Amino acid sequence: MHQRLLLPIALTALFALVLSGCWPLGGFSIVGVIIVAVITVYAIAILDLVNQDISSTAKAVWILIILCWPVLGTILYFVIVKNKQD
Repeated sequence: MHQRLLLPIALTALFALVLSGCWPLGGFSIVGVIIVAVITVYAIAILDLVNQDISSTAKAVWILIILCWPVLGTILYFVIVKNKQD
């Protein structure tokens, strides 16, 4: 993973923790942990997509897919785009 992506990912995870009410206001809950995980993976997908060497049209289509269907779009992005790179 690119070094410059670490700070935005860490800030996204921290924001997700605060947003889900897990920290610093209370203890961790399984729902909060799931919310943090989903938001973090979602942010990683979007940041990774922006840094991909693909056409602007393809980026726009993938961003729309990820924004419209966050969980399914993120999974499809990692399965389809990341497998094409290998």
